[in-house]
Amino acid sequence: MGKKSKRRQNARIKRDAAAVGDKGVDLTSPEEADTVGWLKWERRFITQGTLLRKPRTIGEEGGLYYNIARAHLKNPAGRNDSRAEFYFRKVIDMANTDRIGFSDQSVRESFTRLFRLYFESEKSIEASKLLKNFLSKGCDRGSFNRADSIERQVLCHCSVTIVNSQLSTTDMAPLVPVLEKYIETMDKIGHESSCHLSLAMHQYFFGIAFYSKALIYAKKMLHLVQTWSTRYGKLEFRALTELAETCRLLGMYEDALSHLKLADQITTVHLRKAEERKTSPLFGPIEKSRVYELLGDTLKQQAEDRKMKESRERLHEESISYYTKSFDLLKDFLQFGANSTVYTDIDILAPAIQASMRLGHQLANNKKWSQAKEYYMRGVELVQRDENNLKMFMPMIYEELGKVFLDQYLDSDYHYLEEEAKLLLRKAEEYTQKGLVALKYNPNLVTDDTLYFDAAVEIYFLGKKEEACKMLAIHLNARTKVKKCAGCGHTWIKGANVVKKICTKCDAACYCNDICQQLNWKSANDKRLSHKRLCPLLAELKGSFKMTESLQGKILNFFEDLKPSKRREADVTSIDSID
Repeated sequence: MGKKSKRRQNARIKRDAAAVGDKGVDLTSPEEADTVGWLKWERRFITQGTLLRKPRTIGEEGGLYYNIARAHLKNPAGRNDSRAEFYFRKVIDMANTDRIGFSDQSVRESFTRLFRLYFESEKSIEASKLLKNFLSKGCDRGSFNRADSIERQVLCHCSVTIVNSQLSTTDMAPLVPVLEKYIETMDKIGHESSCHLSLAMHQYFFGIAFYSKALIYAKKMLHLVQTWSTRYGKLEFRALTELAETCRLLGMYEDALSHLKLADQITTVHLRKAEERKTSPLFGPIEKSRVYELLGDTLKQQAEDRKMKESRERLHEESISYYTKSFDLLKDFLQFGANSTVYTDIDILAPAIQASMRLGHQLANNKKWSQAKEYYMRGVELVQRDENNLKMFMPMIYEELGKVFLDQYLDSDYHYLEEEAKLLLRKAEEYTQKGLVALKYNPNLVTDDTLYFDAAVEIYFLGKKEEACKMLAIHLNARTKVKKCAGCGHTWIKGANVVKKICTKCDAACYCNDICQQLNWKSANDKRLSHKRLCPLLAELKGSFKMTESLQGKILNFFEDLKPSKRREADVTSIDSID
């Protein structure tokens, strides 16, 4: 017999599709014609989900449902997810009643596509139920014990879907109990998939500030990578940096530093190889900058925990040196990155701006005012190189610049320089106002209300005391109604085990755990907003805004406490007493 004509087959498909009567659909390819052809079969043989004519075999029935579901997803007239989900479920129900097994391709494809469809439709609860049922039956039958089993291949596809979907904390929450219950089974799916799944679990627990559990999965991921994967690769680098960041937040500074030094070795190896081959580095400069940034963060936090002044100062200096290395590396790489096929300008500019802000902040914390201003201005220059794509950084940079001038004004070394102090205060107000204007042009930018706090402090010291009191009270009242961690900024999620602690004195500040509460009590990043200062004011408000005499007095004392002791006035109880 001769071969069937492909042209004749395509003509038959198009003729069947045209018979459906879908006018206005442009069938530009045989695939689209085939899709409409399957929709025609649905209309002809299926009524209310019931077959009018049974296929010859169970496999043919499953194949029919699968193809119709796929056609609904690829329909050129418009995708119909609900119909596709309905037919995928019919195939899986056939497998659940043992009418057909996973050896049939239509069952395998239906399961994996439905699992992916649930994530695309943000139905993570349904996805978790589907996975739980599959794992439960598979474990009872021992389907995952064989290395070459089809069920194990399906499970591998599911793990890839979970990782690639980049689920939010809320979407990941229903899956976590299932994955933890069957963690030993999930480890059998393949080492690379297990690594990525461990990373997804780590990111979930890290996202809800459950750092001890995040540490377990970070260590597991690193062990899998170092045992089975290629050494000194991107996956090992990712595992080391994630583990180091978790160790830092748990106060395990020495462990964090040792992991970061190993990560630094990996970037050095890749940069040396690229230099020897005289090729553009696929992996190195940005990652090395990230290592320097994490080293700076670790030393900075370690310094805050030290009681000895000399040790604290030494660690702060070391953190500044690493932040400087991070910025200089990105700055030097900018020209190279612009001509690289691997990195675009945005890939380098955004981390460089963040590095300049981080360095400026740490310099300001150590009272190196002129250097801090210099690096913030460098950040402004970098933003101006591509303002359309990087304008979201402008409110943050102006806010930080305003803070530097305000901190310098409030510093005790400037209390006797009246003229210079006034100039600093005017500059602080100028940059804070620029930040507020820039914020209006970035309506989608999610920021906290520190700009308004700084504005209130500035206008108080400029003599507008009544206006400053009202502004601070309004934003303190707004802060009491926002359910998020005051330490790390995690948002409260209904049903999630996060942001579960609350300050018993003010009944307003929420926290994920003791670590976040301790960080916020003195707030090394912004001492003006430490909970130690704000707690009495929040306790006075108690969720309802009333400018009482007592509240007004506490707000005025809050402002006066910001001054150095030599400039501080006596205890203030009303505006009249200090005018």
